[in-house]
Amino acid sequence: MRNNYRGKRVLGGSKRTVLTVLTLALVLLLSVGGTLAWLTAQTGSITNTFTLADFKIDVDEEFDNGTKTDVGVTNNSDVPVYIRVALIPTWLDKTTMQPVGTPASLNNLTIDWGAEGGSETADAPGNGWIKIGDYWYYTQPVAAGDTTANLIAKATITYTDGSTEIMRLEVMADAIQAEPDRAVESVWPVTVNTDSNGVKTLSAKSGN
Repeated sequence: MRNNYRGKRVLGGSKRTVLTVLTLALVLLLSVGGTLAWLTAQTGSITNTFTLADFKIDVDEEFDNGTKTDVGVTNNSDVPVYIRVALIPTWLDKTTMQPVGTPASLNNLTIDWGAEGGSETADAPGNGWIKIGDYWYYTQPVAAGDTTANLIAKATITYTDGSTEIMRLEVMADAIQAEPDRAVESVWPVTVNTDSNGVKTLSAKSGN
């Protein structure tokens, strides 16, 4: 009788042991499953993005008696930016000051490009500027509050005696954030070059 009783205890103990093991296994399985579910829910593909900020830049120039001088651009935003400029010449009727159909070009102006007194040209204005396509690009990032070097030292309108037209030269500038490099490289036809001292400059992208 004692042997049978002892056997029943052993059998009962085995069931509890197996049940305990199964319970622990289930708890571990649920724990692992819960962890995997949490990781899946919290982890996804990561996309590195950049945004084009809204900047304030101002064209600096002096104009007196048909002569425009010291043409540059000031960065009045709070981050460094790259700056480019478009020059748009337009002939206006002297009386109405409205555009007329006469084609206008920079050849109608006498322009001293870059630093005053230099021999630079529209295609190579110097003074930190390069021409790519229809725009002039300042090659260095302009810090907040700083101003570019002059793109134009002096521009004088050339007239013909008795002309009924007057020329207007509009200087239009826009800017893009200097960081990250891919911001400007993806929007403008330029490449950012970094020298051994960490100084960055723009150059024309290959093919432009």
